[in-house]
This record gives sequence, C-alpha cells and structure tokens, in this order.
Amino acid sequence: MNGSTIENLLQPSQVKHRPHNYLFRNNGDGTFTDVTRQAGVEGHGWGFGAVAADYNNDGFQDLYVYNYGPNILYRNNGDGTFTDVTVEAGVAAPHQIWSGGAAFGDFDNDGFVDLYVAGHIDFDLRHPPQPAQPTCTYRNKVMQACGPRGLKGAPDVLYHNNGDGSFTDVTEKAGVIDKNLGYGFSVLTTTAKTM
Repeated sequence: MNGSTIENLLQPSQVKHRPHNYLFRNNGDGTFTDVTRQAGVEGHGWGFGAVAADYNNDGFQDLYVYNYGPNILYRNNGDGTFTDVTVEAGVAAPHQIWSGGAAFGDFDNDGFVDLYVAGHIDFDLRHPPQPAQPTCTYRNKVMQACGPRGLKGAPDVLYHNNGDGSFTDVTEKAGVIDKNLGYGFSVLTTTAKTM
C-alpha cells in the first residue's frame, strides 16, 4: 500500500512522483521482485490495505485495495497482470470515504465470496474541519492530533457477489447497517458450523 499527500489527492496531475501501491512477486528463494507496473496495480488515492480472494471462481487470486477515496477491485488475468474492474463490479466507495478494512467471505454459502468493507471516516479534503474542531485532551493538555475525533465515522458496506462479476450492496437487507457510524478499522470473517 502507499501513503500519500493532500496535494496528491487534490491535484494528482500536478504531482511529479505520485505515490503508488506495490506488488512483490515471491521468487521462491527468499527474495521478492517488484512487479507493480507489469501487473498494472499501481493504484491511486491513499492506499490503506488489501485483501486477496478468487471472487469470480476462475482459479486466480484477485485483489481488493481499500483506500481513502475510491477502492479498487483488480481481476487477476492469470498471466501476471490484473484489470481494474471496480466500476463493473460496483465495489468502489465515495471519494470522501476512508475505508479502514475489508474481507472476503461467502456469507450466504452460494459458492461465491462476498465482500465486507469497513468504513473508517467520512472526510472531505476540500472542506476539512476547522483546526480547533477535532481536539481532545491527553494528560489534561489539549491536543490537535487525536485521530478521527471530531470527524464523522463512515458506514460499512456488505456486498453480495452476484456470481457474474458484479456485486450488490445488501447492507440494509442483511441487517448490518452501522447506525452509530463507528470508526471501522478492520474486518475479520470466520466460519460457524452448526451441530
């Protein structure tokens, strides 16, 4: 994943050395090779993390990169390259949403992995909060940097895999709406067995 700068996010065309994601291929001998450009997964935005799963059941691990800004779903072409299929799949997030975590899991046991994305904060760089707004105290001193305090939490999303390369937002239907808009930071899936 990458970091970024406010300038890069607000004016990406004017940044000479844009931050980008990295994909390293394991050489099998204790070393790795940077294959980011060849694979086509440089990304954009402020990369925060990634998860891998074969979402289309073609035998190849695909990548979902979650960001500050739109997330990216890369379909593995099976030849060492990936294709950005985010729009067709319907799994981006709004530009101002910072996604804090994601996980694939087949919640309805239909043979296709679904996707849960945790929203961290809803933050518009073009309209940041006033400097005094996100304050907190630490050891009785007012702090200016306190993480997301003073910022609105972002909603989580559960995407159902339709089995045709696309996903549908079923957050409300599944009853998993984050009504309190907590600051989601990770997602964990598990398999429950009935006896």
